[in-house]
Amino acid sequence: MLICEFSILHGDAPDTKSFNTKNAPILPTADLDSWFIEYIKEPLLRDLEEFQEKDSGWTLQAVSHLTLNINKYNPIRGSGHIEIPGPIARRQACINVQSDDEMCFKWVVLSGLYPANENPRRKTKYVEHENKVNWSGLDFPFKPKDAPKFERLNPDISVNIYSLEKRQDIFNVLPYYVSKTEKARHVDLLLIQNYYVDEGGEEYDDDDVPAEPLRFHYVWIKKHVGTHRGTSFEISQEEILVQTVSPLLLVRGQIGSSQN
Repeated sequence: MLICEFSILHGDAPDTKSFNTKNAPILPTADLDSWFIEYIKEPLLRDLEEFQEKDSGWTLQAVSHLTLNINKYNPIRGSGHIEIPGPIARRQACINVQSDDEMCFKWVVLSGLYPANENPRRKTKYVEHENKVNWSGLDFPFKPKDAPKFERLNPDISVNIYSLEKRQDIFNVLPYYVSKTEKARHVDLLLIQNYYVDEGGEEYDDDDVPAEPLRFHYVWIKKHVGTHRGTSFEISQEEILVQTVSPLLLVRGQIGSSQN
C-alpha cells in the first residue's frame, strides 16, 4: 500500500490518498528487482498518473510511506496422497487412488472412467488406460482452474470438482468447478486437504494451524445406484456427499449435524 499526500491549491492542507496493488506470487526462482518493478513500482506509478489526470488539480506533495505485505503462498493443486477424512471415508462413497506422485488428478479421473472391479485404490489398475485420455500440455500437480483446459483436450469428457469447508465441526460441500455441459463420460471429484481449520465459531489464531504445509488431493465420488422397496434409483452427487459425511444431513445446501 502506497500512502501519498495531495493538495489542490498551494498552501492548502494536504489530503491523504492510498493506492494498492494486486497480490502476486514470489517464487524461489524470481528475480526480486524485476518482480518489484513489474508488480509494485509500475502499477503504482500508473495509478498515480491516472489519479492526477482524472481529478484535475490534485498535485502530489509527498510520499508518506510504502507498506509491502508478504504472506505464505499455497497454490491450490492436487498433489501426493492424502487419506479421506474419517466421517467421509467410513461411508465408502469415494475412491481414493493411492499414489506417491503428483498425478492424483490423472489416476482419479481414470478410476472414474474405467472403474476397477477389484482393488480400486491401486494405481496399477489404471496405468493401462493412461493413454486413452489426452493429458497434453497439462501441468501436474493439477490446479482446478485448469479443468476447462482438460475438457477442451477431451471433448467427450466432463468433470465437476467439489471441496469441503469445515465450520463448527460441520463439513459444508462447496462446488469448486462445475462443467457447463455434463457429457456421457463424466467424473465427479472431491478435492480434499491434509488438514482443515474450523472457520466457524470462535476466532482462531496461528496456533490452530499445523506447521506442515497445506496440501490437496483428488478423490472420485462414485455414482451410486440404490434400491428402495425393489425400485432402483440413482443417488444425486449432492446426496452422495451427504451420505459420505453421515450422520450428517443436508440442510439448505449445507451439511448439518443430525439430532436424535
